Amino acid sequence: YIGIVAHDLRNPICAIELMASFLLENNRSQLDADQREFAARIEKLSHFMELLINDILDFSKIEAGRIELQKARTDYNSLVLDNLRINTLIAAQKGISIRSDLEPGLSTIDLDQKKIEQVLHNLLSNAVKYSGRESEITVTTRKDGSGVMTVVRDQGQGIPEAELHQLFQPFQRTSVRATSGEASTGLGLAIVKRIVEAHGGSIGVRSRVGEGSEFYFYLPG
Repeated sequence: YIGIVAHDLRNPICAIELMASFLLENNRSQLDADQREFAARIEKLSHFMELLINDILDFSKIEAGRIELQKARTDYNSLVLDNLRINTLIAAQKGISIRSDLEPGLSTIDLDQKKIEQVLHNLLSNAVKYSGRESEITVTTRKDGSGVMTVVRDQGQGIPEAELHQLFQPFQRTSVRATSGEASTGLGLAIVKRIVEAHGGSIGVRSRVGEGSEFYFYLPG
């Protein structure tokens, strides 16, 4: 039922975002300062609602046991590098650099490329979201038995130990706030956990307040 409702909401929300964008891009000169601010807020809030609806749709499918994996043998390091290129541009807007430390010669992995891209993007975008300007994020891959361990390490604020258990639960948020006011749906990490586990893998986190966080996940070969 939640999935059906979310699906029906997506079209009008996308239309609102599109119309607000059109006003800002094509009619900007005809708007006064207050009207431009209102249109910008409408665009920003509708975009957040679209993200939330998409996450709800993903989560509802997963919870209903309808997660469908389209697995294929994949060059894992190449997949990681492709994702880093996209997120490096996003990180640069906050003066954050992303460094890779990928073990050469990793074997190919049997995985759903789009789903694992979603995992990598979520962990990297979160690292950017909760890190301060001019800091560094490191992405590491290492062979682990017959599979691969991936670690995303940031120099951000860190998460209180008592709150770590909340991270992979739906609609749970910690006391840590994004450094530039970025929004969070509270579903991203819950979806990531279920995707990794659907691949037969595992995911975890290590963090210390004031020193940053380290999210890691294992994928079997």
